[in-house]
Amino acid sequence: MVLRSVLRYLAQEGQIAAGWDAALPPIANRQHARLPRGLTDDEVQALLRASDGADRRTIRNRALLLLFLRLGLRTEEVAALLPGDIDWENGTVKIRSSKTRRERTLPLPRDVGEALVVFLRSLRFKPRRLFDPTRKASVGSPRRPEQRYEVYVKNCMIYLFQCAGIRNRGAHALRHTLATGMVNRGVTFKAVSDMLGHKSITTTLIYAKLDMKALMQVALPWPGGAQ
Repeated sequence: MVLRSVLRYLAQEGQIAAGWDAALPPIANRQHARLPRGLTDDEVQALLRASDGADRRTIRNRALLLLFLRLGLRTEEVAALLPGDIDWENGTVKIRSSKTRRERTLPLPRDVGEALVVFLRSLRFKPRRLFDPTRKASVGSPRRPEQRYEVYVKNCMIYLFQCAGIRNRGAHALRHTLATGMVNRGVTFKAVSDMLGHKSITTTLIYAKLDMKALMQVALPWPGGAQ
């Protein structure tokens, strides 16, 4: 990129012929080069087992897990949820994202709704956010309320993953798990994009790399026949 600018400058100053900058190879774009890493079925089952219980912490973790797993939400979206965002009559939930600065309304799956009902009934107070730490900010904690709620949700999920014996993974892996499953079931990329709240469908197309059925149709046969 620097060399391209130098060549354009030299051409503008008449030191070299114009057009040399076009001879340089394009800059490699490695955005979304890595495959999204979802969870295996065994890992999902381990998380479900780890969040199966009657104590308040486990009930909270089950509600959080299903929100991430069934709706593919971002951590900041879960942290921003208000009790009034759930439309119990119509079975929907309003999602707000500070990342995209957009709102979207998603259907509320039955198991998610049931988990949220159990969680809300277990609370001893009326929460300001759906997932409210209820503790006074301690020394070194985020000053902005939004950060405080987000850190709380993140730490809850870290704890759940540890209980399930899953290391070096986080709630975002559940978002990848949902998206990969939808694509492999034949759901359109537009529908996946709307579900995940992507600004551009280009972001969603990374999951095309994991659409095994489509890839099998375009793959060339192995030289020499099946191995």
